[in-house]
Amino acid sequence: MNERKWKWLAIVVALLAGTMVLTGMTSLQGSTSDRATFESIIRDVAVLAESVHARGVQHLKEGTLAVNTSALRTQGTAELNRLFTPDLASKLAESWVNRNLDPTSIAASNLVGYGVTQVDFRSISVDNSKAVITADVHKYLVEVIEQDGRSFNRRLDGVSRYQLTLVKSGGSWKVSQLEKTPDLDASTITVTPAE
Repeated sequence: MNERKWKWLAIVVALLAGTMVLTGMTSLQGSTSDRATFESIIRDVAVLAESVHARGVQHLKEGTLAVNTSALRTQGTAELNRLFTPDLASKLAESWVNRNLDPTSIAASNLVGYGVTQVDFRSISVDNSKAVITADVHKYLVEVIEQDGRSFNRRLDGVSRYQLTLVKSGGSWKVSQLEKTPDLDASTITVTPAE
């Protein structure tokens, strides 16, 4: 082969190798649709306990907690079952649902807001019906505090690292393993007068 053919062969081989590398990276990241699904699941998981608690607080304020506790537990358990495998949902039911509906805990609560502002994926590995994900979840909680006879909203903003394993079950992704550290690292605290 002459020198020109060798150069063309080297270019073709380089392009093929680059394509293989890029294709491999794409499969590790999952599809755009999967990433959107994973983000939605992570957002829901990150605030599920607060959501259950907030509904309990609302019913306490309305004077309907005692008659609605069973329905609230059923609703919270249904949310766990939507997001988690049955085994993990069962393990989380006590701490994420039952404790958050405890009347003593609810009566002492000053939680008035919560949410997720951002999910930053660190890694996503998808292999057919299993996904392993590491993501930084930017979350906030808002509490009412009393100071000098005045009410203030204290917003705690922070980041938690979530490590999740999801499995595809019945066409839906469900969390089968979850680790998060810390629960909420409040890196920013903002206090404003309550309205």
